[in-house]
Amino acid sequence: MSEADQIQGANPPQVSADEILTVVCAHFRVTREDLSGPLRTAHISWPRQVAYWLVRAHTKMSLPAIGRLFGGRDHTTVKRGVERVEEKAAADEEIRRQVNALREKVCRDGPAFVRHNHAHGKPFASRRGRLQRGIGV
Repeated sequence: MSEADQIQGANPPQVSADEILTVVCAHFRVTREDLSGPLRTAHISWPRQVAYWLVRAHTKMSLPAIGRLFGGRDHTTVKRGVERVEEKAAADEEIRRQVNALREKVCRDGPAFVRHNHAHGKPFASRRGRLQRGIGV
């Protein structure tokens, strides 16, 4: 089981990035401007990273597109943010619960879209209807 499998999510539906940002902003009590702005303090960067992860998991947006959504950030910044959420969730039960709670708020009825990795670490573009456990990076 990969670290990513620690975050629960059965068949996550595809939702809009706008819906994800609304949920993240409300949960963490930050604004969209905070998420797309230059601040890198923990109370801004963690919500931003969680938003990266949710957008990546629930949309078909590429890393560069997600970076543009968050104020023109580089795709490697987005990738590292997604990885950081997965690492923290794998190591800390409370963070895993928090991320799962946000995912449940975001998840509503709709088609499942999941990103995941090949067994050798090579990314597949997408796969529908996967994941009875884990998040499917």
